[in-house]
Amino acid sequence: MWMAMEAGEEKGNKYFYGICAFSLVICNPLAIVNSGYLAQSESIWAGLAMLGFWYIYQEKPVRGMWALGFAIAMKLQAVFILPIVLIYYFYKKKFSILHLLWIPVVIQVVCIPAIIGGCDFDVAYRSYTHLMGEYPFMYYYYPNIWTFFQGAPYYIFGKWAMALTFAVLLMFAVLFVHSDRKYTIKDYMEYIVWTTMTCAMFLPCMHERYNYIAEMVLPVCAVFHRKLRLPALALVLISLQCYGQGFLVWNRVSPYALAAGNLLLYFYLTWRCFYGLYDRGEAVKEEIC
Repeated sequence: MWMAMEAGEEKGNKYFYGICAFSLVICNPLAIVNSGYLAQSESIWAGLAMLGFWYIYQEKPVRGMWALGFAIAMKLQAVFILPIVLIYYFYKKKFSILHLLWIPVVIQVVCIPAIIGGCDFDVAYRSYTHLMGEYPFMYYYYPNIWTFFQGAPYYIFGKWAMALTFAVLLMFAVLFVHSDRKYTIKDYMEYIVWTTMTCAMFLPCMHERYNYIAEMVLPVCAVFHRKLRLPALALVLISLQCYGQGFLVWNRVSPYALAAGNLLLYFYLTWRCFYGLYDRGEAVKEEIC
């Protein structure tokens, strides 16, 4: 909501855009199913992750790192927000890279009750390393590129998938930092969608809930960019079908079709993001609602 209000100031009606953003997130069927029906934690860690970036954007890096630390302590997948945080750092240099050290401090603070209860001092980090490689195959639930290689073993291809993801994000980061574009909060919201979805599309063993940030933020981006409305609707429907197949015994759509749809959306968003880097300071020519 705060991001949408910031973006809406140039239109002179920031409260309208803030209400639209808030309503789109609260009424998103994925948020209702995830938080209300399944009692999952995605809204907590995704909200904290977005709050962390917002504080960093507002030049309040310590608050931002504390929010990110709480998010990662809630769920490891909150690290999907870190690529855009690091890209923003190298682009703006508005905070020290040492501020990132607050994140492990916060994780330890959150773990104090568990440590008092008898857990080891490194309980959080051992939990994270245990999760990596727990599932033996590259494809889990979320329809991504590994859906088409469901029998591929993790111990062979896992590190290569991580390297591919890192290479794609690094290439984007280099182009981002060296472009002549003047970025606004609307641009950063769209880049948050793309960077988090990059992780969900290429990393192995992705659960149906791990692309949650993109699924919440893309509909908000669609308020400002007309051409994102259909992709936002498609992403929500595809992810809703994933929830249905995982928890509600929906099996009417092939996982290959869902993966193909997700990849098409991802390639479209990739084209928009990379094209936007060389738009010479002008926003993509679109009708703004």
